[in-house]
Amino acid sequence: MAEHYISVIRAIQPHGPFVISCYSFGGIVALSIASKLANAGETVIRLILFDTYFVSGVQELESSYSFEWAQCVIDAAIAHFPPMSQDQEQELGVEIWKNTRLMSHHDPEFYDGPTTLVTPEDHS
Repeated sequence: MAEHYISVIRAIQPHGPFVISCYSFGGIVALSIASKLANAGETVIRLILFDTYFVSGVQELESSYSFEWAQCVIDAAIAHFPPMSQDQEQELGVEIWKNTRLMSHHDPEFYDGPTTLVTPEDHS
């Protein structure tokens, strides 16, 4: 995903400085984008992550993702969209579950540039 987004970014702006920002799961991708750009010699002025969740260590991450957690995410998503059919809800659930499994096996590259993490006051 990071490589794809870097190609899109470079099509608009071939060289930095860059400000990279994403929300939630996208923050994991943004971290990888910032790392790859920095490793390519580009300047990343700031990485801004909005409500991004990351746990270091696969074992801790795997234990934090459960069927109950995924169902809470699905329920929250459904509550914010127009009514969905049962098939659409099931398809959404499958995609959310696939993303959480991918996150549990992702070991992000090191990035030590300027970073801001924005989190909600209410974590419900």
